[in-house]
Amino acid sequence: MNRDLRREGNNNMGIMGVITRILLSVFLISGFDRAWSTESQAPASSASRASAIEEAQMAIQATIDGAGGWRAWNETLVPFHADMAARIADAKGQEAAFLVGPARSLFTVALTEFAMAHPSPDLAGSPHRIEDTTAYRTLVPLYRALAQQGVDLIFIPIPQKEEVYPRSLSEHAPTTVPLYPQRYRYMEALLAAGVEVIDLLPTFQAARTEGERPLYPTSDLHWGDRAMGTATEILAERIKRYGLAVPGAPNPYRARPYHLDVEGPLVKYFVPPEEQLHYDRLVEDGVQVLLPDGTPYEYNGVDDAPILMLGDSFMMRARSGGSWAARLAYELGVPVTGFMQNQKGAQSVARIFARKGPAFYAERRVIVLYVVGGMLSRQWYAQPLPG
Repeated sequence: MNRDLRREGNNNMGIMGVITRILLSVFLISGFDRAWSTESQAPASSASRASAIEEAQMAIQATIDGAGGWRAWNETLVPFHADMAARIADAKGQEAAFLVGPARSLFTVALTEFAMAHPSPDLAGSPHRIEDTTAYRTLVPLYRALAQQGVDLIFIPIPQKEEVYPRSLSEHAPTTVPLYPQRYRYMEALLAAGVEVIDLLPTFQAARTEGERPLYPTSDLHWGDRAMGTATEILAERIKRYGLAVPGAPNPYRARPYHLDVEGPLVKYFVPPEEQLHYDRLVEDGVQVLLPDGTPYEYNGVDDAPILMLGDSFMMRARSGGSWAARLAYELGVPVTGFMQNQKGAQSVARIFARKGPAFYAERRVIVLYVVGGMLSRQWYAQPLPG
């Protein structure tokens, strides 16, 4: 649903806006189960899902071939790896938790290390198999267990800021190949096992020179509103195959613009107070999604939604009505609920499901699991689904 959100957000006082609120007050009173279609779309969605996996496999193979294969890809990255190893060692020697790139763009030492943790097995001395990692051993059984219950899983390894803007981290970063081939190794292996994966990086790379606002701000690791909006459109197109929206029904949600001007989280929590004034504030215009009663759409406010989004802080839950779940709900016109844990949301997904029980996941149609790419190399916690 490729609309101008800001224009629509200012259009809420017309006759159709009044009618929409009246109709949707009925949905609120009688339960959100009337706000989406419960008719089965299994045959169509199954074919579309298979096609999406095939297309993703072809795109990833094209990326590998374009880099000259895994070994050539890693050889291209040797100057970048050497530069980062020296800078990380220097930061640790100074007990600093952050790195500063050109144009004073900020990064954390930990996440950069995580992203570089597993080079391709074709690189000498790195006999690493993706299939042996805890991430793979968690995601593949989870996908299969959910599929047996009629629930589809979509996995999104979110690109890190330096993947979209390589030279913002290092002048030695190549611009001809992605910085982190290991993220592609994970995507390749997961797709081969039947897990549907969305790679946002090609779209982000194409969009990084468009518009006045960057996709990722210099003073934060998280994406900005434009990147989240782009990711929302891509994800919504995948989910439309399920036919969850009631044909002809008005969108139950509306949107309005908001302006954000705060101290960037990385500056606030990682940079010494005496140096913080040297870094940019986090300033951008975004979108706030509202419920029919005019209150902000909270990311975890609809328990029985057909779509569940689960992951880390890229949910952007601190922005009331501006979370990723809220944006997706508005884009689709269908309730979406979210669950997040900073740093360990996706890695703990099996434990979360086990703790909350089948009622939390078994009635969903789609579960979207996302994680910033570097966290794939961290410890994941595999556990069978209950029930």
